[in-house]
Amino acid sequence: IEDTVKQCARAGYDLIVGGAATRDYAVAEGAQFLLITSSRESVEASIQQAIEQHHLINDVLDKNRLFQSVIDKSGSAVFIVGEQRELQYTNVAARKMLNDVERMEQFLSRGISTLQDTGTLHLIKKLNNDFYEITGGILPPPGQHGQPVGNVLLGVQQVWQVDIGHALVQFHP
Repeated sequence: IEDTVKQCARAGYDLIVGGAATRDYAVAEGAQFLLITSSRESVEASIQQAIEQHHLINDVLDKNRLFQSVIDKSGSAVFIVGEQRELQYTNVAARKMLNDVERMEQFLSRGISTLQDTGTLHLIKKLNNDFYEITGGILPPPGQHGQPVGNVLLGVQQVWQVDIGHALVQFHP
């Protein structure tokens, strides 16, 4: 049982279903576990619960794929940076920008310090004779709306003009 549970956990199974002996191994591996007890009704209820959880997980994954698709089709570059300043996510526009714009990754890394100190970031930066508008904020922990966890969301797009309230500033390479 132990080897099977370890294989399932390493393979990324969302849920392990089994008896009391299986539970101990699943908990040790940090896996989600659903206990099956010996009565027929308990087994049927457990299987039904597992099916419902499977559908719920699939619904969440479908929504994630939809949001991923929307973000990837955005013209703005989207970067999510972890607490250790490592890139955790980049959309298609961000990956293209990192390939095309020399020093963009180093600049974003330095801008994170400002963002972590102030909580927000909004600036215009000239890189390689082009101007980029960079905005950012700190993301709250998943499922919470309280204190930010330290992950940073940055949006970057190339700009040719910016409205600063009372004037329109135009940029020329």
